[in-house]
Amino acid sequence: MNELTLRPALELAQMVQRKQISAAELLDQHLARYEAHNPAVNAVIFTQIEQAQARARWADDVLAAGR
Repeated sequence: MNELTLRPALELAQMVQRKQISAAELLDQHLARYEAHNPAVNAVIFTQIEQAQARARWADDVLAAGR
């Protein structure tokens, strides 16, 4: 598992702003962690993965446009 998923949210936000990682890539890493661990703990029963992916793409587009 990638250690990025264990870093503080502020640090991750700064990495996205600096374009060290895209919001979509970061979301994918968090989703991979969720998919790896949730079956054992069943902590998440409702997801909005498609909406999260759309928001991540939107955030990346906004950053790319310089807004």
